[in-house]
Amino acid sequence: MTSSVDKDDAMKASLHNLQADRIPLIQRLNQQFVIESKFDAYANDIQTLGRKNRALIDSIDGQQSRLRTMQSMLHQTADNQDITSRRSPENTPAPIQEQDDSAASGNTNDSYSLQNNNVDTRCRNDANLSLNTQQDISIHRREQRNELNKFQSASSEDKADYRRSQFLHRIASIEQTIEELKATKDKLPVQQAYLTRKMQRQQQRILSLRSEIERVSPLEDSAFVSSDLLHACTQTFTKKHFVRRLQLEMTSCRENIAACREEIISMNRKLDSIAADIVKKRAQLGDRKAALLQYDKQRNIVSKMRIVVSREPEELKKHFLLLWKKEVGEHKRIRSTLESIAASIRRRQYKIAWKHWTRLDSKSFNHSNVKGQGGGIGTDDLLLQEARLKENIDESSAILRKLLKTDERDGDEQATGTCTTNNLLGDEGEAILLKGDFLFSAAHYEASLKCFERAEAVISSHRLSGTAAIELAATVVNKIGRIHLAMQAIDLAIVYFGRNLSLAHEENNLETHQVSALIGLSECYMQKQDFRYACDFLLQSLPLICNEDRERTVYSLLQQCYEHMNKPEEAAFYSSKLHDMRDTRKERVEAAFNKIDSLRQRLIDVSASNSRVVNIQASSTKRVTLAKQMKAKEKELSDSNRALGDSREFSSQLEDLENEIIAEMEAAANAKKNRIISFRIHDSSQEIKKKELLFRLGEKLNMTRKKQEECLYEIATLERTARNLHDDLSDLQEEKAVEERPLVERVLELRSYRCVAINASNTALGNIAGDNGGVEYVALSNGKECFIHNMHSGELETVFMGDVEGQHVGPLVGHTSTITALFFHGTRVYTGSTDASIICWGIKSTEKLFQSKGHEGAITCIFSDGTKTLSGASDKAIIVWSLDGLLLHRITGHVGGVHRIQCGVSWFASSSYGTIFVWEMIRRNATDEIVRIKCRQRLTLSQGNVTALQFSESELVTGDNMGYLKVWNIKSGEAITSVKAHQSAVTSLQVDATKAVSCGMDMIVQVTDIIQGHVLQTLRGHNAPIFAVAFDQRQIVSVSSDGEIRFWSWGR
Repeated sequence: MTSSVDKDDAMKASLHNLQADRIPLIQRLNQQFVIESKFDAYANDIQTLGRKNRALIDSIDGQQSRLRTMQSMLHQTADNQDITSRRSPENTPAPIQEQDDSAASGNTNDSYSLQNNNVDTRCRNDANLSLNTQQDISIHRREQRNELNKFQSASSEDKADYRRSQFLHRIASIEQTIEELKATKDKLPVQQAYLTRKMQRQQQRILSLRSEIERVSPLEDSAFVSSDLLHACTQTFTKKHFVRRLQLEMTSCRENIAACREEIISMNRKLDSIAADIVKKRAQLGDRKAALLQYDKQRNIVSKMRIVVSREPEELKKHFLLLWKKEVGEHKRIRSTLESIAASIRRRQYKIAWKHWTRLDSKSFNHSNVKGQGGGIGTDDLLLQEARLKENIDESSAILRKLLKTDERDGDEQATGTCTTNNLLGDEGEAILLKGDFLFSAAHYEASLKCFERAEAVISSHRLSGTAAIELAATVVNKIGRIHLAMQAIDLAIVYFGRNLSLAHEENNLETHQVSALIGLSECYMQKQDFRYACDFLLQSLPLICNEDRERTVYSLLQQCYEHMNKPEEAAFYSSKLHDMRDTRKERVEAAFNKIDSLRQRLIDVSASNSRVVNIQASSTKRVTLAKQMKAKEKELSDSNRALGDSREFSSQLEDLENEIIAEMEAAANAKKNRIISFRIHDSSQEIKKKELLFRLGEKLNMTRKKQEECLYEIATLERTARNLHDDLSDLQEEKAVEERPLVERVLELRSYRCVAINASNTALGNIAGDNGGVEYVALSNGKECFIHNMHSGELETVFMGDVEGQHVGPLVGHTSTITALFFHGTRVYTGSTDASIICWGIKSTEKLFQSKGHEGAITCIFSDGTKTLSGASDKAIIVWSLDGLLLHRITGHVGGVHRIQCGVSWFASSSYGTIFVWEMIRRNATDEIVRIKCRQRLTLSQGNVTALQFSESELVTGDNMGYLKVWNIKSGEAITSVKAHQSAVTSLQVDATKAVSCGMDMIVQVTDIIQGHVLQTLRGHNAPIFAVAFDQRQIVSVSSDGEIRFWSWGR
């Protein structure tokens, strides 16, 4: 009994554990079923509410129509009552009687409707409502008449207040409308952000679906696939059914993205209209406020006029007399001001004229002899100009003196090179020194010399003493020496600089004057070509210098002296000193400007510095062929050398064996025994008769020698083959060296590619660089050749060669004319040429898979999605091909050559010049075979031609030759958004839920917000037109016609 209970408990425990393992899956399924049931119930409730709302709306519309008819009847009745009341005011109960009659008539009509089975219980209520409404309308009309009578009988002030209240009410109404518009405007961006997030989620879902399709694509259609992508739990499908479900969901996601984008764009338009309405309302508000201000102003004027008019005549007279008196006083004040200004101007002019007249009179009297000696007519004018010059100099010195006093009063330091007296010579002496400085600065050395000599005479006559007096005398003497040096009076300059040095030695704190004197003496001796003596003075001044400018001057003079003395080492030493002490402000400013320019260039080319650049390997077709031949020859040579080594080793072994056999035969022949033990015969020790052993060893020796001869012959053959291969390699290397010459390299560097293609399967999977399991190649074409390069290194992987028709026997290897269309998908490269053929090349096998012909003109575009291939040509036709290159359908309809094409699961789009056709592919459900193709929509550009195309189930994005990106609604056939992204033709573009990345002939990559309609970022860096661009969540890849690949990372 106990054992049975234990077994039951164990079984229950195992079941419990099993159920516990399955609980999460069951819970998830139950949760999914509950959510779906709630969603169905919610949908049914919404439908029920919609039906109820429609019924209520219909009922309300019927009631409103009945009320309008009754109101029109009541208006007529009320008018009749008014006429009756005016004619017989004593019969006031008449309207009530009419109301009763109308009510009775209403009841009669209701009973009639009941007899005709139009049963509606609300009719009786409508009759009562009509009675009440009639009474309300008559009361309202009576109130309006009373208000009108009150307004007509009100005073003017009350009318003005009423009018002003109307203005205020209108202003308040406009302000309220503006606030409501602002609130609506603030809500719309939130809704746009929600829709944008929804679009991003849908885009992520599309990427997941694409990766799942790519995962199961290698399997057969009848294979079973397990996935948890479609539902919350893992389910098993057949591959065909699973891919179909994924494609349908992908189509649904694209439709949702298009709907959200269209809704966001409509919200943008609504925002624009709201902004325009706000501007309009603000203008109306401003007009209303201006009208209110005008009204208030007019009201104030009218009130003032009323006050004025209401006054007595005497009061009016006094008022106007006061106004006249005020005006007269204002006129008198202005006149007196003008008269005072005129008198001041006259006095100033008289003073100047008197001053000039007296000066001319004295000059003419003093220089009468000069005039008598032939001074000429212009002497008076010359004297006048000299007088004016002197006056200007005096005035300038006075201005400098005032400025200097102002600087001293503000606590500033005295200016270097300006003589100041510290009031030792008084104002007159200070004016003389300032005048001398002014003339020295203006290069009037003689006049300046006179001023400083006069100042020296004043200092000598006053017999000043003290440090300030010595410093003043040293300054004046230094100035005189400077003037003589400038006038090339070198000896006098040496005398005065010597006096300056002796004065500076009299006090201890006059090092600055000592330095000035020593520098002056050195400059004088440099003028006399005595550079040694000049160097002595300059070296004496160096310990005394405490000013950086003076030190720089001394170093410069020392460098010049040593250069003239032919001492390059000392000159270089002081030149380095000068370089270390140079003023770097200008250099820093220039460096700052250069930095600003570099920053500007970095801002212009912001992404060029952040992008990773890969330059593809430029190689000629012959070089690639030679490289392949060299690789094959090297392999053959390696195999030959290996075989030669093996043969030589085998020959050595045979030689050793031959020697051993000969030695054994000699030993056996010399042996006295009749039976000998040997292991050569059967590779084991055996006792054999001597005669038989010699016979057997002889046969083995002959066989070994025969093998040796064969081995030697093989070695000779292999050596000859190795020499030939080595010679062939040398010839190939010489030919390759010719192809690698600098001229050929420069020509190859200037190569421009006609077509460029990035792998479309990488783009579909969101891995454009092919890092993790993708294809890391990019395809480019030039002429008849197609080049396959590694995207990350730029190395040339393989070349699909062109061919010449009639050059050899057998099928053609490649195209016989220029490649004009290129497409790259998975491990296949499709090329179309002007020879009207399409070739599919395999990347792994590096061979031609098939060549198809069906067009009658040059191939202009190719597209493949892994299940079918579409091509367009200049013959205006589109052909649908199978994966094996078989022609399935031929479509016509374009009036020009087909330039762009792109396809999806059940649709494709094609463009010819400015016309775009959207085609639908109708399939047979059983075999999924394309039965028929019909045109779904036709779009036309107003101007320009389509040069790039991206298509979805409900929208289309195009780029044209004028640089515009346009988003089209396929159902309406209208352009939703148009953005000027490029300055020239758009060559390639890719779109996701919110943005488009495009490239063009203007050598830039543009990131554009196709919802808001503006460019987000411009990426510069390419130096040639860009022919291909693609992006994923990590980066953008662009390829230009010069073979440059750039990787642009997001967020940089």
